[in-house]
Amino acid sequence: MIRISTIALATCLATGLPGGQIFNTAWAGDRTAPIGVVELFTSQGCNSCPPADAFLDDLAKSGNTIALGYHVDYWDYLGWRDTLGNPDYTQRQYGYAASFGSRSVYTPQAVVNGRAHFNGSSRGSVTKALSAMAGSGEGLTVPITVEKANGAIVIKAAGAGMTGEAHIVLVSYAAATP
Repeated sequence: MIRISTIALATCLATGLPGGQIFNTAWAGDRTAPIGVVELFTSQGCNSCPPADAFLDDLAKSGNTIALGYHVDYWDYLGWRDTLGNPDYTQRQYGYAASFGSRSVYTPQAVVNGRAHFNGSSRGSVTKALSAMAGSGEGLTVPITVEKANGAIVIKAAGAGMTGEAHIVLVSYAAATP
């Protein structure tokens, strides 16, 4: 299964985009377009996670990266519950592991543009991947077709090398203004 994080799709659906139009995550106006999405899988029970959490905060403040933090719940076996942990986030991380051909998950894990993963504390690896993907066209732009059919909304995503079903994540956020 292909995993795509499509950020601005929520706006498309909320504004009632007519069927058949193409919508993508390209930014309008004079705002600087983000160069990518970083998803950090983290946990309060992970002693290696605080530096990765701080790095994610820095990425969010940079204004050029969409930074998403997901607290997983599989550390709960240690005897206390992560108050931010969510089994849906754990399931999301295992989905990424399967798509990357891995049988295991870890924290802190940073997933860049749904295409590559790194230790979430590795600032150099993550920023290098963001820059490389933005420069090679593997950044945020994904052509989306939204159609209304038989009372349902059908969303189709297409792109080079994409086949099969896609897992589309709707994320609502407010971009900081300079």
